[in-house]
Amino acid sequence: MNQGKVRSSARKIRDVYNACFNYGWFYGILDELKLDPSVIRDVRAFIDRDPWDNMEDGELSRASDALDTLVAVLKNRLLPNIKELMRVSNLAPSLRITDRDQYLKMRLLIEVIPANIETLDLYAEELRRALFPEELHSLFDDVMILDTPVPVFAGK
Repeated sequence: MNQGKVRSSARKIRDVYNACFNYGWFYGILDELKLDPSVIRDVRAFIDRDPWDNMEDGELSRASDALDTLVAVLKNRLLPNIKELMRVSNLAPSLRITDRDQYLKMRLLIEVIPANIETLDLYAEELRRALFPEELHSLFDDVMILDTPVPVFAGK
């Protein structure tokens, strides 16, 4: 485990999470997605903990698993239903936000949330690679690498 990379990844995760997801509206949506509260508790415990050097391997592994779960839930449950969950869908006009300012704010959030989730996923992958470098290398030993590069959007 590379402590420097763990610290770097943890700082990036903390910054993205606090800037993009640490809001009341987000926790309200997570309640609607029926996400296990222990996932958010583990993510918050990891983010709030600094320095990360003193964390045991089990705590780091649990935090990494919680981040993976959070990203998976956001990609698989939030993104397909984002307009309905943010109450700006034309398919459910009775549930739609009536305050114009709030409506515009939610519409803007809908545009940036996918990129924010991808950024969080990118940094969670960076953390996994720092925590478990030998396991990830063994997973990809038999994978053929394509000749053409695959574009990755890091969100910035």
